Formats: sequence, structure tokens, C-alpha cells
Amino acid sequence: MTAKEFLQSIRMERMEVDHMSDMLEELRTSLLPSAIRYDKIDVQVSLPDDPMAETFAKIEEIETQIRDHLTGMVDKYNRAVALILQLEKSEHRQVLQAYYLDPAHPKWQQVADRLGYSEQHILRLHNDAIEQLEKDFKDESK
Repeated sequence: MTAKEFLQSIRMERMEVDHMSDMLEELRTSLLPSAIRYDKIDVQVSLPDDPMAETFAKIEEIETQIRDHLTGMVDKYNRAVALILQLEKSEHRQVLQAYYLDPAHPKWQQVADRLGYSEQHILRLHNDAIEQLEKDFKDESK
């Protein structure tokens, strides 16, 4: 695995956790009481599946998945921070931290706007930083 792939895996895992958190919020919201409609009263002759129990089970499952992802991400995140901090140039560190470690998952243009550079310059800084990081990453993985 290259340094770039390693950093990208952190970004993707973080995005997956955010997606699962959104799903969890939707499920929790679905448990809130809704208005009662008296124009559609149905008589049930058999007991239905318990949708609330199914929702609670799904919530528990997603919470477990999120916990597992976050537990695994802590070591990766700390390793990424340590690698990035080894870079000499602060611009390189800023670009990599902003793009790969920011919980907001910014796009390149957003990173450029935040750091006050053009997107092309940010991409050049990124490529230079990754090139330097690859050397450190290979040394560390030996």
C-alpha cells in the first residue's frame, strides 16, 4: 500500500462512518411519533411484524458497525498524523491534513479556498507532499 492509498483509505472510511451516522439518524427519527390519521382506520386480523423492534435492531447493528470502524480508525489516524508531521514544509502538511483528515471531507477547491491558493497550486503541493511522504512511508513499513 502506498502512502496515498493509506491516506485515501482513512478519508473513505471516515466518509463511510458519516454515511452510517446519517442512516442512524434517519432510523432514530423514524421512531418519533407521527400524526394519527383517522380517515384510514384499518382493522387488523393478524398481528403484524413489529416494525419498531426491527428498527431498534437495525439501530443497534449500525451503532456496532460505527464503533468497530472508529476503533480501527484511531490507530490509522494517529499513524497518518505522525507521517504528515514529518513533512518539512508546512504547506505540504496543511494540504494533506485539510484534504485527508478533515471530518468535513472537503473537495480540492474548498481546500484551496481555505488555504488561500489556487486549486492547481494545491494539487501541485499535494503531489509534492505525497512524493515526499512516499519515501517516509516506505522507510516506516520496512
